Amino acid sequence: MTKAEIIKLLTVWQEAHDETEKFTDGCYELLGLEIDSAALELLWTNFDLYTKTLAALVGDKDEWMAWHFCDNQMGRSRLKARASKEKKLRSVKNIKNLTTLIIESTTK
Repeated sequence: MTKAEIIKLLTVWQEAHDETEKFTDGCYELLGLEIDSAALELLWTNFDLYTKTLAALVGDKDEWMAWHFCDNQMGRSRLKARASKEKKLRSVKNIKNLTTLIIESTTK
């Protein structure tokens, strides 16, 4: 899979995340549903499954997508990371940075 193809898939994944987050935030504000309510938990469980499936498709064996989603807050935290073969840490603040990290992690 090419870098452009991975970026395209991960861009859709980012959009799905943003829409899910917007919906769950709205449910909290409008309905008072807590983030750990069964209905909202089901949405995030499905997003996790989508993430794992897409990670397998793009070759993300090191779970960088899960890290980007959970720890790096989809780039908002601007955390730094590196592939195991790389020496320098790089900021991962967008899908392009994430894609580079995934590709570097899979090449020998």
